[in-house]
Amino acid sequence: MGFELMRLLCLQARYSIALVVCVFVAVGFTTFAQDDTPIQSITPQNVDSLTEIRVLSEHQLEVVEIAIDDDTNMLYSASRDGRVLVWDLSSDGVPEQRMSYDGLGTVAINLQHGLFAATCDDTPPLVDGICIVDLASGEELATISDSPGVGETKLSEDSRYLGIATWHTRVDSAAIIWEVGTSLEQVARFSQPPLFTQAIAFRPKTTQIAIGDDVKLTIHNLANSSKITSLEQHYPVAGGSLIMKVKELEYNRDGTLLASLGHDLSLWVWDAEIYDELFSVLSAWPIPEYAPDYDWPTIHFDLAFNHDGTLLAYTCEAGVCIVDMLVGDVVRTLEKRASSIAFSSDGLLLAIGGEDGDISVWGISQ
Repeated sequence: MGFELMRLLCLQARYSIALVVCVFVAVGFTTFAQDDTPIQSITPQNVDSLTEIRVLSEHQLEVVEIAIDDDTNMLYSASRDGRVLVWDLSSDGVPEQRMSYDGLGTVAINLQHGLFAATCDDTPPLVDGICIVDLASGEELATISDSPGVGETKLSEDSRYLGIATWHTRVDSAAIIWEVGTSLEQVARFSQPPLFTQAIAFRPKTTQIAIGDDVKLTIHNLANSSKITSLEQHYPVAGGSLIMKVKELEYNRDGTLLASLGHDLSLWVWDAEIYDELFSVLSAWPIPEYAPDYDWPTIHFDLAFNHDGTLLAYTCEAGVCIVDMLVGDVVRTLEKRASSIAFSSDGLLLAIGGEDGDISVWGISQ
C-alpha cells in the first residue's frame, strides 16, 4: 500500500528534486519489502506463511522467559544460565548482558513498567529469594527472602501485583500476592494444601487472579480475597474422564479469554467473562503416573496469545502448536522444543526460547 502511494506521487512529480525524493523513498519501500523484515502481523489467514527469520545464540541453558519491546526493537531473554540479555533485533551485534545471577528459576518481565521479577540465585527445589529489578538500569529494587519452592512468578499487567505459585511441600503450597511499591507488602495468600499450586495468571483490567493446582483452577478476587468460581480440566477416557493438573495459565490481552495447559500438554480455553469452557485440544500423549523411573521426557509449559487474541501458541508434544481461536484447533505446528514463547505486542513477531538456549524469531516476510 505504501509503495503504490509513493509510485503515484512520483508520477505526479513536477520538479526534479521532488522526483529524486520520490525515487529515494520508493526504493526504500522496495528494499524493506524484499528483506527478511516482517511486513505484516501474524494472523490466522497467513499463519501458514510464518517463517523463521533469525536465530539468536548466546545462552548456555534453556530460555525461561522472553519479551519483545516493539518501540525499541529490543528482545529481552532470561535463561537458567543466570543471564538476562538484551538483543537489538535491528542489528546482528552481540547482545548486552543486563543482569547476571548464579541461577534463574521462574521469571516475569513487564516491559510497559520496566520491571523484572525472578527466583534468583536458586538451587532447586529450595529458593533463596525473589528479586525485583528495574529492567533499564539493572538496579535491584526489592527482594523476598526465604521463599518456599516457586513454581511460577507473574507480574500483573499494571505491575501493581507480584504473584508466585509455591509448591515446595503440600503443607505450604499457596499462591502468594504482593503489592509492588517502594516496598513489597503481602496482600493475599490463597492456600491450596494438600494440593500443589502450579500456576497463576492475573486477569487484565480487573482484580481477578486465576490459580491452578493438581486438580482444578480457581478464580479469586484480589479486592476481597473471595473465590469467584472453580473449574476442572477433564480428559475423556473410556468409562469417564481424568482430571488434569493445571501447569500453565494465561489471559489474552483484553482479559476475555483464559487458556490453561494440563500436565500432559492438553489445552483448555475458557470464556473469562462467565468462565465456561469454549473448547479443548487434547494431547495424544499417554497420561504418566508418578514414578521415579518412568521414561517421560522433560516437559516445559508455556502459553502466549497474539496481539488481538486470534491466535494462541503453546508448548505441545510436537513442539509449538498454534491455535486459531475461531476454529478452536491447531492450524500450524513448529517443530521446536520450546521452553518459552512470546508474541510481540504489535503482532509482527513470534519468539521461541529453546531448551538448548537458542531463540528462534518468526514472522511473515516477503
